[in-house]
Amino acid sequence: MFFYELTEWGHDLEPILVHLSRWGRQSPLRETTTPLGIDSAGLKALVIDGTPPVRLGERLKTTGDRAVLQRLLDAIATE
Repeated sequence: MFFYELTEWGHDLEPILVHLSRWGRQSPLRETTTPLGIDSAGLKALVIDGTPPVRLGERLKTTGDRAVLQRLLDAIATE
């Protein structure tokens, strides 16, 4: 099990994170799509390794517009 503890510098951010979480809990419910169906190794391949979704084949099951998935992956890309 891993635990995250704020550094002294990070403690300055704590009130902001608390307020953001309170704000998020008050968000109105809205209809969502079915979540991505993928195992942890596939998720790592997409997010960490940068493997294109098409290379995962049957391991990746999505509903809706796959272009949305690609935009998400582009937004979180580290390179």
